[in-house]
Amino acid sequence: MASLRRLVPPLLALALVTPAAASAHSSRYEADPLVIGHRGASGYRPEHTLEAYRLAAEQGADFIEPDLVITRDGVLVARHENEIGGTTDVADRPEFAARRTTKVIDGVSLTGFFTEDFTLAELKTLRAKERIPALRPQNTAYDGRFQVPTFQEVLDLRRQLSRELGRPIGVYPETKHPTYFASIGLPLEPPLVRTLRRNGLNRRNAPVFVQSFEVGNLRALNRRLRVPLVQLLGAKAAKPVGDSRTYAELATPAGLASIARYADGVGPTKDYVVPRNPDQSSAAPTTFVDDAHDAGLLVHPYTFRRENTFLPLELRSSADPAGIGDLEAEIRQFLALGVDGFFTDNPDIGDASTRATVAVIGDTPYGPAQLAEFPGDVDAINGDPGVGTVLHLGDIKSGSQRCTDEYFGQIRSAFDRFEDPLVFTPGDNEWTDCHRANNGGYLPTERLAKLREVFFDAPGETLGQEARRVRAQAGYPENVVFSESHVQFGTVHVVGSNDGAAPWFGDRPTGAETAEERALREAELTARRDANLRWIDQIFRRARAGGAAAVAIGIQADMWDGAPADQPSFASYKDKLAERSRAFGGPVLLLNGDSHQFYADAPLPGAPNLERVTVNGSTECPHEYLRLRLDPDGPDVFAYERVPLPSSARLCAT
Repeated sequence: MASLRRLVPPLLALALVTPAAASAHSSRYEADPLVIGHRGASGYRPEHTLEAYRLAAEQGADFIEPDLVITRDGVLVARHENEIGGTTDVADRPEFAARRTTKVIDGVSLTGFFTEDFTLAELKTLRAKERIPALRPQNTAYDGRFQVPTFQEVLDLRRQLSRELGRPIGVYPETKHPTYFASIGLPLEPPLVRTLRRNGLNRRNAPVFVQSFEVGNLRALNRRLRVPLVQLLGAKAAKPVGDSRTYAELATPAGLASIARYADGVGPTKDYVVPRNPDQSSAAPTTFVDDAHDAGLLVHPYTFRRENTFLPLELRSSADPAGIGDLEAEIRQFLALGVDGFFTDNPDIGDASTRATVAVIGDTPYGPAQLAEFPGDVDAINGDPGVGTVLHLGDIKSGSQRCTDEYFGQIRSAFDRFEDPLVFTPGDNEWTDCHRANNGGYLPTERLAKLREVFFDAPGETLGQEARRVRAQAGYPENVVFSESHVQFGTVHVVGSNDGAAPWFGDRPTGAETAEERALREAELTARRDANLRWIDQIFRRARAGGAAAVAIGIQADMWDGAPADQPSFASYKDKLAERSRAFGGPVLLLNGDSHQFYADAPLPGAPNLERVTVNGSTECPHEYLRLRLDPDGPDVFAYERVPLPSSARLCAT
């Protein structure tokens, strides 16, 4: 597998937009799915310890999640529950034996040791231990070694990790039992707000989410915090404290719409998205993710764990509850359903699951023989389990085929066969060169308008059965930006034939282009070039603002196929790419088709961090796709391999 060298460490993409239906301070993360270290890397260390949080970030988590309870002297600390008998060694401390008591917490009677009966100084004498040793016996090696951290210590660690790892690490606190704590005079909300404000984190775009199972305290926090809020959804038959509705009722479209008035996201248990059958196998997915997105809400389900007992039947490795199953497959299913992030005890597996693979094709189908084979090629790409997005670099026909409406419709139907999101940037064969007599003698600008009508009928959405939202340029819906695995992608409508500058109708029996047609061609070229240059700026601005690890840009034209003097329209693009790549500093990958033969080079001496790949296409053998693997944390952000397509075996036989 070839690779392109990674030059700088990635940063978490935090480009934000505001969903129309969400609360006043609402923010939506318009980036890759977030990996949230559930209580830290609790699959490998005792939960809610600084060591577990550190490991989570080192394994690739974007956010670390402390559950917050409070001490007798009003200090927020990180524990899964205020009852700490199962997560600390307090039961082995004779000096605290008298603290053992029975309390009713949210209607449930519990016997044990409770944080609100201890001062911070007393809690600091305790040591954490593994909560589920029967399932995670390896974690017991760390019992007795780590303290109970304060919320401030978690925030200090977050800041330190962000510096060390070169990317923002977010924090995702949960308020535990807020109504109960308020009833005993120890409300969680005031110290939470104070602590966030003191650390400069009560602001829009701060790397913070605040979550709760309760509705009332989120409504109150909505008036005091400027960071996104997340409504957790528990067991479907249960009710949030202080609310008459069940969680199942909150999960309906009407309930989600009500949540959107005070929160920005929902954190459902996994079964809201993919229920389980009685035998614990996976049932058919629900519409929950789409319903939540329709309400303007993010979806961050919980909890993804690698042990068999937490996995659906078909992903378990054995009957041993503690055995390790196929967690990555479960996470990938939820990612395919469109979740915006997920809580996991195993951030390393979660991070690996989000590593995207993009199938890149171009100059296909090229001629009647390839057109007949194209459905099989699409099926082959659909069958690649790693591929999550397909990028087509233009030229959906040969240079001698006619540019008819019927042909466009046929290709659109073929594109609809792709199961994954398909991003398509047009080539010269499907509009610029349609003036040729053997193409039908069309007016190219009319064909461009038709092309947009057929293939870009839903601006801001990709093609493919699992269409995804992208950001499209106003007036140029084929120019889009999207993010994959902390890599900023963009397409720019740059085509061959000197970017469409070649005169039209050179072989027309009635004569070459008229003055009016020339003016139309030049006006289109100038307007599109100006828009393209602005869009290149936009791609790099978004990469910089979002802390992207790298940039990948797809165009149709091979701007180095021929002498520069014969292709002056490409000069401004080369200059812009060189300028922006130098300023960005990180890896930049330019993908193009057009010249039909695979080639990889670094064509801009002034920007050595820009590398280019020309994909194989047209009737050149082998017929193939480029499997582009993204690894923002590895030494090579981009790695690729050339994968033959089924049509190659049939059309390239010697």
